[in-house]
Amino acid sequence: MDLDWPAVAVGFAWGAGYLAVLSVPVFAGLRWTAVPLVLASGLLAGAAAGRLARRDARAGGRHGLAAGLLTGACFAAGFWTALSTPGLSVGVFYGFNYLLATSAGQVRLIATNGPLVVSALALLGGAAVAALGYVAGREAPKRGADAGFIEP
Repeated sequence: MDLDWPAVAVGFAWGAGYLAVLSVPVFAGLRWTAVPLVLASGLLAGAAAGRLARRDARAGGRHGLAAGLLTGACFAAGFWTALSTPGLSVGVFYGFNYLLATSAGQVRLIATNGPLVVSALALLGGAAVAALGYVAGREAPKRGADAGFIEP
């Protein structure tokens, strides 16, 4: 598996940067709408890595998966840390924390196994980000035009 690591690094930088922007307190009011916004980080990371790899769709998928895995790991670590540390939830992570806290009284599993639920959601979210990175990376090279600057 021959990966173009600079392309993967750029994809990861885009995905992690996007997650960092979503951590701004302005996004604290989002609840369920935060889910697709966070998952979009995988699409962004995978598309950037797949596009910069400049090969076929299969290689783009591998590059997108690598960038998506790194971005997914970043999400999982941030999600778990934000929800496991009292007072640390910011941005979209505050919305996730709010959803879990308000549903704890309705769903017994969340009330009795809070840390386990947070860990499972962090892993599932990270895996979803990685899977979307693969899909976006596979589709990015099919878009046709080469990446470049617009000339006047």
